Amino acid sequence: MGILLRGADTIYALRFLRLLTMPWEKTEAFKVGIVDDKGKKLKKPNTPEERGAYSMFHRLVFNLRRLIQKVPGGGSKIASYLAAFWLIRETTDVPEHQLQYIFEKAYGLDFSKVELKESFFVDNNNALFEGTYRLRNDIMMSAAAEVFAQKGSLVEALDCGDTGKKIFGTPVYKVLHVESQQNIYVVATDLIAESVTAVASIPVSPGVSGRVVRRKQAEDTEDSDD
Repeated sequence: MGILLRGADTIYALRFLRLLTMPWEKTEAFKVGIVDDKGKKLKKPNTPEERGAYSMFHRLVFNLRRLIQKVPGGGSKIASYLAAFWLIRETTDVPEHQLQYIFEKAYGLDFSKVELKESFFVDNNNALFEGTYRLRNDIMMSAAAEVFAQKGSLVEALDCGDTGKKIFGTPVYKVLHVESQQNIYVVATDLIAESVTAVASIPVSPGVSGRVVRRKQAEDTEDSDD
């Protein structure tokens, strides 16, 4: 069952929803030549009219749209956008119930039926294992950036304990994108292991299997149980 919004919540959510579902050709940003018919940025906005058509709010929504276009299955693959949801919530203070409403309306999602795959990279304290990973999906570099951290690129996780950052109950982690040397935010299901301090059995990138992934020693496990 969907959720209901009231007052200012409804106005903001409907504005977000309208931009999320409007054909690119009908957006003001397209009409003034800022983006093409795929939402790709063509030029920097310079005039007041152009800046009004491509504000921070527009960039947020357009980035999310472009991210959705890149993922097979589109809006049904909610796990692929959790980090983006968190980034948008933190940047704009849009609460989770608004994001839920928007995506229920835009893509018919039933959040009560969304199931996340078990992650083998997180311990019982919600800490992400340190090491190197490849991105399973494209990830937004920042809420307003026009470029993404590309699927398959490397990230490094260091000191990724449970910070309390969550989106729809899922922990969010800050990792270093190796190519750009910028920090980005991910959830564990965005990651494929390359070389990590790992648990007994985890999925890894093709061709690196047991040669790269190191298991914790039995005595370490025993010590942690004391």
